[in-house]
Amino acid sequence: MNDPHLYYCPKPGCWRYIRSECKIRGKKNKAQCECGHIFCTGCAEPWHEEQACEDVRDKGLVEFQRNNNVTYCPHCKSIIERIEGCPHMHCATCGRTFNLNFLTKYLKYSPARGSAQESQCPPELRCMWQVVYLSLLPFFLFIILFDNARKSFENGQNKWGWLWIVCGILSMTFPIIYLPFFIIIVLIEAIAFPIYFLIVLCVVNQN
Repeated sequence: MNDPHLYYCPKPGCWRYIRSECKIRGKKNKAQCECGHIFCTGCAEPWHEEQACEDVRDKGLVEFQRNNNVTYCPHCKSIIERIEGCPHMHCATCGRTFNLNFLTKYLKYSPARGSAQESQCPPELRCMWQVVYLSLLPFFLFIILFDNARKSFENGQNKWGWLWIVCGILSMTFPIIYLPFFIIIVLIEAIAFPIYFLIVLCVVNQN
């Protein structure tokens, strides 16, 4: 229908066309069909007195999504419709895989594989890896500092001798202070990680 003066009645089962003269006077984009259906000619949705057409379209899309198993890909935001079968979905647009029931990506990617794969790592798992890296950072910094001080002392740079002595003293006390802290972090992660997966499995089984 290319005639700008004709409007198609959007009511299901009604095939009538409405001319622009049939618009209700004083109401922009408001029209009434012979079947009694009042709608907006701007968005073809039921008449909305104070709402913008964009808001009504979004609301209608959410309702359609709820009633027709339609969802968005969590990676590229493409619309995906599940007709039947397993909740494990594969997006044809970006090629990613996710679970429709709780929209969690498969936990088979390491956060150290680069940015393309890292984006697929769930936030919970990525946060755990970051805690591990941060807990190891002081240990590696201390090793670098101690090694540089030792080399400077061996090369005759006596101005760094005091630093080598301090690092030598800390090398005896640092493991006593740091290792218990590191062990506690590892134990917390070892307990929290299985609990997280158990919760996810319970959600999947309920759905």
